[in-house]
Parts: sequence; C-alpha cells; structure tokens
Amino acid sequence: MSGIFACPVCGEGLSCEEKRWVCPRGHSFDRAAEGYVHLLTPAQMRSKTPGDPPEMVRARRDFLASGNYDFLADALTRLLMEHLPDPAVLFDAGCGEGHYTRRIVETLAAAGREVMPAGVDIAKTAVRMAAKKVPSGQFAVASLYHLPVADGSVDAVLNIFSPLCEGELSRILCPGGRMYYVVPAARHLFEMKEILYPEPYENGEKDVQYAGFRLVGTECVSRRMELSAQTLGNLFAMTPYFWRSPREGAEALQKKEALAVTAAFRICIYEKA
Repeated sequence: MSGIFACPVCGEGLSCEEKRWVCPRGHSFDRAAEGYVHLLTPAQMRSKTPGDPPEMVRARRDFLASGNYDFLADALTRLLMEHLPDPAVLFDAGCGEGHYTRRIVETLAAAGREVMPAGVDIAKTAVRMAAKKVPSGQFAVASLYHLPVADGSVDAVLNIFSPLCEGELSRILCPGGRMYYVVPAARHLFEMKEILYPEPYENGEKDVQYAGFRLVGTECVSRRMELSAQTLGNLFAMTPYFWRSPREGAEALQKKEALAVTAAFRICIYEKA
C-alpha cells in the first residue's frame, strides 16, 4: 500500500508492508502493532520522549471524551464539507490522540464522503492512541517542522492548537488546498483564568497573513461548558496553564467542585496561494 509519507532520510516515497514502511532506496521503518510508523530521526529528537508528556495526553483524551469540544469538530466538519473534494486526503498536523480526526472522518463518511485520514505528532503516546482510534488512517511520529510527507499530496490540513510551520504545510498541500488553523479566541477559558491568575488576560485576536497562503475566512465558535471537578482537572492538565499558573491559583482551581467555563475558538481558513 502506498501512502503520503516520504522517507525522512532520502525523501523518496514510502510504501507500507505488513510490518514496515520502506522506500525504493531500502530505508526501512518498523510499523507498530497499532499501525503507526516512527519517522522522527535522531537528529530531530531533543529528548528521549519528545512532545506532550503521557499524563498530559491522557488528560486531553479523557477531557475530549466528555464531548465538551465536539462542537469544534462539528464546525470543522461543516467547513470541510463546503470545500473538500471527494475523494480527499485530510492531514492532521499535530493530531494528538486522534479525537478530532476520528469525529470528522466518521461524520464525513456518514454523509457519503470518501476521506483518507493521516496525521503526525511528535508525542509517541498520542500517535499510538490516534492509530488505534482511526485504524483507516496513516499516522506517524514526526516533527511538524520536517514533515515526512510528499509534496502536494494533501487536500486539506487541520492544525488545532499545534505549532505552525507554514512552509511545510504549504509544501504538502495540493494546489487550491486549504488549511484550517484553530486558535483560542479572546475569552477562551477566561473563567478558569480568573481563578488561576491575579490579573487574567484576554488572548489577542488578529488576522495573520502567512507566506504561501491567502486568508479566505475566519469563523468564531463558542460554547459554555458546565464542568465537574474531574473534567475541570483534565481540562487544566491538558493546557499550558498547568505549567505556567501560580501555585495559589492552581490550588484554588483544584478546590472547585464544579465550574462553568466558556470555550471559544477562531477557525482561520487559509488557501494555498
């Protein structure tokens, strides 16, 4: 089976065999039992376990399983329906544990659309989960700054709260392909930040032009969530605030038995120029 992945050593296309991915020059990469492949070269690894730590990945998995962010996946699905060709390759740049990919692909499939999902993440724990959640997809442990993906092989890219390397994403997109870049809106999780920080701040909102792309639209979506203590704890543990908040604020949040929190996102839609 051929795929979108390219050899991280020589750049040749990779073909998937039963237990490995191999390129025409003989470079071979083991295929894990869950179906993913490790394409992060030693030179790209800055630690033994790069990416989000396993406890953060598990917290995100458990929070997303609560359904509180499903409205974001549904908004992305609706936008993809309007422009995504059929059949199509949908690439999740920073796929995490695969929650958004699975929900989007399942909804598109139910509507009769043929989509081949793929994605990468630098955290092996997350990619293992994604491959198990979306067995029809192609997933790899890889760097977003050195994507082992063939030029022009992707119809649409999702980038949901992940680092943005516009040059690489433009390269892998086909002509006219689109990138759906999700960032926090001004008052995203503001009620939680009011507890964590003495002087909570709003997120900045601005339309950014990226080389290789043109901005074609921005959509804002939000939802007020009623969170139990356990779900609130998972939300906190999956955000950067877990590492950056003052100790007093974190302790105050842990004492909350429930909290109403607003989730608010901006979906920035870019088309390859």
